[in-house]
Amino acid sequence: MNFYICALEATIISILIFFFWKRSLIKGREYLLLYILISLPLSAAVNIFVKAPIFIYLLKTFNIGEATKLPVWFLFIVSIIGPLCEEAIKILPLIVIIKITRMDELKIYLLGMLLGIGFGIGEAFYLGCSFTIAAPDYAGGLKNLLMVSSGFGGERLLAIMIHWLLTATVAFGLAIRKPIRYFSLAVLFHFL
Repeated sequence: MNFYICALEATIISILIFFFWKRSLIKGREYLLLYILISLPLSAAVNIFVKAPIFIYLLKTFNIGEATKLPVWFLFIVSIIGPLCEEAIKILPLIVIIKITRMDELKIYLLGMLLGIGFGIGEAFYLGCSFTIAAPDYAGGLKNLLMVSSGFGGERLLAIMIHWLLTATVAFGLAIRKPIRYFSLAVLFHFL
């Protein structure tokens, strides 16, 4: 339960930061916050249906048996695949929305931010579920909650903000019609 509490705290704080920082841009368009819901399940989907099969395929291809003793070169490959998959799936709903409706550059940029926040929130809850299963000793108790809040909670808040920034970067690239350049930049920053 502690991981879920931390994910909820990170969710609330990140939405409040976005709302108070970008209030003037969304004033009168609060319905845009609903776009966060579109990208909530994308983190789980990309991890389960894209990244995990690629990871398993690479383990079999390079004949690497035990996942705890991975060579450094393999970790480098996996570290590139994650950002590529995540940045692509985060921006996919925006591309679909752009094709369906006409939008100005500002709205494209705002939707990119919101989709990034939604992805980060979905990732926080997905990892909260994964960690609750993997480390049930930390899932309960006030002492553990304080430890998990300072580690997992703080990291998830930062991760939500980073997803927000990176998706906004790609959205900006879409808005100015230079998507490949800004997608590559977002993947590079995500990798770093």
